[in-house]
Amino acid sequence: MATKENQRVILTKRLLYEALLRLLEKKSLQKITITELCAQAGINRATFYKHYSTPKDVLTDKMHHLIQDFMDSESSEDSDTLPISQEHLEKVCQYLYDNADLVKVLIENNMDSEISCILNNIPPKLSLLRRDLNQELDDDSLKLLSNFICFGGYCLIRQWILEDIPKTPQEISSLLFEISTRGWVRL
Repeated sequence: MATKENQRVILTKRLLYEALLRLLEKKSLQKITITELCAQAGINRATFYKHYSTPKDVLTDKMHHLIQDFMDSESSEDSDTLPISQEHLEKVCQYLYDNADLVKVLIENNMDSEISCILNNIPPKLSLLRRDLNQELDDDSLKLLSNFICFGGYCLIRQWILEDIPKTPQEISSLLFEISTRGWVRL
């Protein structure tokens, strides 16, 4: 019985997401009402409120699923490697490229603050960063550097996706890797 209920929840969430995408083609997220979203999805308001409070919550949920899917695909990675390895960045860029339509929707609907919160809560591997950069930096400097790399990389990816810049995921990951490990001086 639980699998049938899970299938219904999955179907309901998919219907709401697809309806939200159709509505976003016509108007901004802030102007979409729960009533029109439910009508577009063919579900009632009570069902909507079982899962969400606002239309934005539908996007937030989809964003968390996107991130969780990626994290699940990466869960076998060695925990003693830096999250900024060339291979890891290429996987991230490829995943974002493969899901560019969803990424665009998230970015275009001001989900930056939610994405930033998720990035900011990724536990920094400061000792690994210090080792790989061969730097004698204090922890505060490393935290600042880690945030700079993380958010600067996000801004680069954001522009690449939104503007459909004709670069492959491999080219973007290479650029990110160069910036994050060697800095702009050597570019």
